[in-house]
Amino acid sequence: MVKQTYHDVAIIRPDVLALGGDGVFHHFQRQKEGPSNLVVFTPGDLDKLNARSRQSNGIKSGLAYLANHQNFPNPKEGGISFGKISDSLDIAVVYGLQSDNDSRGYDPEQLMKKLEDNVNIRSNELPLFMTNNSADRIKLGALGLRVEKPEFLLVDSSIVDSGIVIGNDDLYAKLQSTKDHSVSLGEAIDLLGVNDLHLNQFIKFLGAESKSEYARITGNLFRNRDGSRIIGVQNETVSLLNHHEKSKRMSIGGNTFHNVLGVTPFDMEQYLAFQDGLLNQDVEVFFLCGSQGSGKTLLTYAAAVDQIIWHNKESRELRYGKGKPKGAPYDGMVLLKPNEVLGGKRRDVGALPGNLFQKLKPHLEPYVDAHRETILSGTLPFEEMLRHPKFPNDFFNDPRKKYTVEGGHFNPNLEAIQMTYSGFMRGRSFRNMFVVVDEAQNLEPFEMKTIFERLGPGCKMVVLGDPRQVDNPNCSPQINGLTHAVAHYCGQPNTALINLSRNYRSAASEHARQWNIYN
Repeated sequence: MVKQTYHDVAIIRPDVLALGGDGVFHHFQRQKEGPSNLVVFTPGDLDKLNARSRQSNGIKSGLAYLANHQNFPNPKEGGISFGKISDSLDIAVVYGLQSDNDSRGYDPEQLMKKLEDNVNIRSNELPLFMTNNSADRIKLGALGLRVEKPEFLLVDSSIVDSGIVIGNDDLYAKLQSTKDHSVSLGEAIDLLGVNDLHLNQFIKFLGAESKSEYARITGNLFRNRDGSRIIGVQNETVSLLNHHEKSKRMSIGGNTFHNVLGVTPFDMEQYLAFQDGLLNQDVEVFFLCGSQGSGKTLLTYAAAVDQIIWHNKESRELRYGKGKPKGAPYDGMVLLKPNEVLGGKRRDVGALPGNLFQKLKPHLEPYVDAHRETILSGTLPFEEMLRHPKFPNDFFNDPRKKYTVEGGHFNPNLEAIQMTYSGFMRGRSFRNMFVVVDEAQNLEPFEMKTIFERLGPGCKMVVLGDPRQVDNPNCSPQINGLTHAVAHYCGQPNTALINLSRNYRSAASEHARQWNIYN
């Protein structure tokens, strides 16, 4: 029997396919001439993948890719069936393995023996077991096998801090010396000694908290003919914030506001999040990160509701200019939030009684709290935000009553807030909506990718999260939908990122972050 020759061989565990979807196969395709790579599955692996495909968009995508691309021109040789995915990647299904009652369902050393008998590996490496499961990596490593995390999916969690970079004395002195307190982006890069800066980043010049100053990177945006996409940026500059911005007064339509629905930024990071991210309609993708108590939910809720209110004529012209027709920048708010429970399933109280709102209310409590912090709390209860203005919906049988909000009202044809579940995103499409993805660190990378693919014209996406607060057992601070999305989108002219660094809860809450449970 002639052995098949490959450059490298990888046994991909189901958890990796769940995290990366069809991107796993693109990663293993070789870019150089020579033998192809080989990915290996067992029938048990494929059965597990099929069983989990309804719960995982990544697995569903990976299986669909395999079904559409593979073929098996070779019969089984020594219990292995070889097929081809592309010119540089093959697939093998290994049959006849005896179960060892392990979570894998087979003896990995027996699998290695079958591969050794049927495959030559040009790289001179052992076949690679790839999994993000810590227990599996420990057990496989103890057998002397080659095992790795899916490194191509790892993103350093500190990437969430890249929205604000630290300035130096040279750049600050140059900005102070110019008449308009600005320099070109290229000159700022040279003075800072960094490789790159990009539109919508911020630079912080350190000092005592009351004396710290900020600069922002701006430019002239060019859109396509119908105005739906930013297609270019010119004259990128770095400019210090002006006097009224240092007092945290927000500008909407050229007019200044001290608060949004009664919510006032506590510090400059919150101000920048409000002004340059949440209220800036040129920023179509905004990542707002931060620890517990940093204010990301409250700021986002206030900004989202403010931009779905159909303001009266006077308020509308004040904000958006004369001649602005009735309506709002966005038709409504869409809220997506994974339903992970702190502590996992053992902390889950099971099915809750009541209607759908009562069942979901525990997951919505941060938004109920945010609602109470705005001036809306004296006008309408939070649940009214979920009612349809005309018809019964999944939450309530009675439609929404008529309310006056800031001299205006909500969209007369839609719920103010639409709740949706990320598991049912296939086929959905959002248009002119303010989309909020909360607790994004608990979404798997492929799940986040699927959500972004649902965005239609006129949408704004705000992604909230903290990579240090992961509850999804399949995710980690380095592998999650938040950090993956930040790595993919930041640097685009329609994207901005702010990480709120201060905790405004109690001193006990702040001190908990320094709690080392291993002391």
